[in-house]
Amino acid sequence: SHFTKQDGSGWCCGVLFQNRRTFQGDSPVLRASLVLGTYLVAILIPNVQELISLSGAFAGSSCALIIPPLLELRSILENHHRLSPMAVLRYMLLVIGVLFLIVGTAASIRDIVKAFEEGGDQ
Repeated sequence: SHFTKQDGSGWCCGVLFQNRRTFQGDSPVLRASLVLGTYLVAILIPNVQELISLSGAFAGSSCALIIPPLLELRSILENHHRLSPMAVLRYMLLVIGVLFLIVGTAASIRDIVKAFEEGGDQ
């Protein structure tokens, strides 16, 4: 079989990851930092509901309200003046998206702090 080495010892890491591609910035330090950061968040925020609320407020407003106007602005500004009505509308949508991101993230952080305070009194 092509999954065994010549000596018949079977799969080994060298064979499995022989053709693995690496990306610029890919390092063991980055991976360890991400794993440790995830672990610390899991320890510090035992109630997942608040964490989901925080990530939803941040990622949801970014994906739905901030990134689309930015992409449209880039396209619009290639052919129009930066103060054209189309660009101004995208700027307004971008400001509204950033406001929603700030308000939603602040509310989620307030809920996390409130959950910590309630957990400390029990």
